[in-house]
Amino acid sequence: MYNFDMIIDRHNTHSIKWDSIKENACPPDTLAMGTADMDFEVCSAVAEALARRAAGHRIYGYSTKLKGCDEAVCDWMKKRHGWEPRPEWILNTPGVVCALKMIIQCFTCPDDGILITRPVYYPFMRSIEGNGRRIVNSPLLRDGSHYDVDFDDFEEKIRRNGVTMFLLCNPHNPVGRVWTADELRRMGEICARHHVLIVTDEIHCDFTFAPHRFVPFLVANPHLENEVVVCTAPSKTFNLPGLKYSNIFVPSREKRKKLLDHLERCGITTCNLFGYIACKAAYTRGASWFDGVLKYLKRNSDFFRESMARELPMMVVSELQGTYLAWVDFSVLGLSDKQLYEFMIYDAHVRLDDGIMFGPEGSGFQRFNLGCPRSVIGESVTRIKRAADARGLI
Repeated sequence: MYNFDMIIDRHNTHSIKWDSIKENACPPDTLAMGTADMDFEVCSAVAEALARRAAGHRIYGYSTKLKGCDEAVCDWMKKRHGWEPRPEWILNTPGVVCALKMIIQCFTCPDDGILITRPVYYPFMRSIEGNGRRIVNSPLLRDGSHYDVDFDDFEEKIRRNGVTMFLLCNPHNPVGRVWTADELRRMGEICARHHVLIVTDEIHCDFTFAPHRFVPFLVANPHLENEVVVCTAPSKTFNLPGLKYSNIFVPSREKRKKLLDHLERCGITTCNLFGYIACKAAYTRGASWFDGVLKYLKRNSDFFRESMARELPMMVVSELQGTYLAWVDFSVLGLSDKQLYEFMIYDAHVRLDDGIMFGPEGSGFQRFNLGCPRSVIGESVTRIKRAADARGLI
């Protein structure tokens, strides 16, 4: 049994989330609830596999992929999501963000338009602009705590802006939407009509809460296999981002060879030995651990929503259908984004992810990472309420 209520001190462990508190001169008791990794120990199957290899053979030379690793990933996708990808479709990169940059470089040209739906995961924007391409934004439609795609605008932006690629986030980070099969089919139809390559980031695919269910893009659109690249990784599901390992599905043989050639030109030919080991162990023996995590996160989500409704009822908490990241509108406080950041850090002593990172549509919002012990969530809400009262903001 795993104790997800246990608080593990991650200070001084080279944690971006926790050690950046000191590096950025935040108050020392600041709660870190931003960066999207979880404050839970990994499953014993992964820890034991890594320890066994690290101690059992103390040479860490150039390594090949473990036999059965790709098959384990595909088996997980079939059992969990009803998708049957083939092992030979998989290319590996040291992370999904790395893959996004490589895919943009490989399949688009400088000044091409790339469509996104903001607010959205901020590396999408950085990957596009950093590679000399143009951001084309079709903003999500917001109705209180719920977001939808504006399909008329979606197609118009493609038609008018020379769009050659669409970056999809499903489940959507940060707004927490799990796109339905019908929505995914409409996206597919529009992109196919305009010859747009679809790159779908499905890294949060395992984090959905009933009655919502994750639908892989290629389950909704099997006929578009040759026009889709699917980005996944064990890093979110099994809390392994530090091992820098991702599984990128490229069904098209032609596109797969083109991307593989580009990766080789960029020096990306193998991944971390321990990433291979952890990936196989997680997908073959980590299911019971993950099922426990998912149940705990659902209770965290319910607890957070109830706590906010009780303590800060004027803040709008978006409906969390998927991911473990809560999206909250604090605009009622009347603070600028800079002032809101400073309020959270220096008044409340809580470090979140600023909504403005995810595009102008995120102004006034904050993103909470609920992948932590429930007591930390309760303390964060208490601190924000106390600080707002002290400042006379509510």
